[in-house]
Amino acid sequence: MTVRRAESFDLALSSVPIINLRLDFNRLLGFFRNELFRDQFKGDQGVVRALRTPYFTWYGRPNVLLTHLLREAIVNLESAVSSAVWMEAGERGLTKGKWREAIDNPMSLGKGTAHCVFNLLPALIDPDFAMRACDQELWKRFRALYKEVRNGLFHSMEIESDDPSPVLDCLELLHDGHGWLNSWHPIEEIAAGPIRWSPETIATLRAPPEVPDHEVRQLMPIWALTEEYRTSPQSLPPGMVQLDVADVSGVSLPPSELVVVSLVLEDGSHAKLNLSPGAAMHLLLRLAQAQQARGWALPDRI
Repeated sequence: MTVRRAESFDLALSSVPIINLRLDFNRLLGFFRNELFRDQFKGDQGVVRALRTPYFTWYGRPNVLLTHLLREAIVNLESAVSSAVWMEAGERGLTKGKWREAIDNPMSLGKGTAHCVFNLLPALIDPDFAMRACDQELWKRFRALYKEVRNGLFHSMEIESDDPSPVLDCLELLHDGHGWLNSWHPIEEIAAGPIRWSPETIATLRAPPEVPDHEVRQLMPIWALTEEYRTSPQSLPPGMVQLDVADVSGVSLPPSELVVVSLVLEDGSHAKLNLSPGAAMHLLLRLAQAQQARGWALPDRI
């Protein structure tokens, strides 16, 4: 791993493993392909709810989140290209002088960010690696993406709409860009090294994972609970299923911001309800109070 110090700011910068870049992007694309995840951006009767992403929960404007995620995905691919060129150059003993400068700053090679990153930089290794040489149609679409979207996002603009569908289209194009990268820097080289990756990880490198619905269900932070719910144990917030404590078969606390409540339904099948810890404990307390008010015996464990 390359480490460099920014002495003027007392910061240390280290290179990002290309395998992390690919895993992060594929994970994000997997979430955007999930309809339930995209539905979160619609809000609830005009009220914006907290939005859960693969790595954090967002409480701001949905369009700003879409701007951040798309901008990060573009940086992800640009970084992956630089990392791939660095690894390919290292195998050829070409990591000094102009190579080092070009990898650190592809714009030193010419004009136009897309042209420098996707054509001139990989062409230092082999002219056939340039995107315009590999796939002219893909290069045409990338030029449009950079001219119409990327340049604005990186300077003075943000996505206006809360609709995630156009962002998904952009992510699918970036996925095609990762496919182009794989054509000259294969997955096998990304996963090579002293660490033995699991078959699941290798599969996630090759293609975005299918994210199940229960992983993207909205969080219900305590402050989002309605006043009606706070005063009446019989009323639950929109989007939550009515349940009794007797239905709860167990509660787990995973290493994340969610509490997973396991339920047994009337037909004997199982379901899970994902809540923030505060909301989950508040919900169970209210349900217990409701049970007691009805004269029902409380379960001996939750």
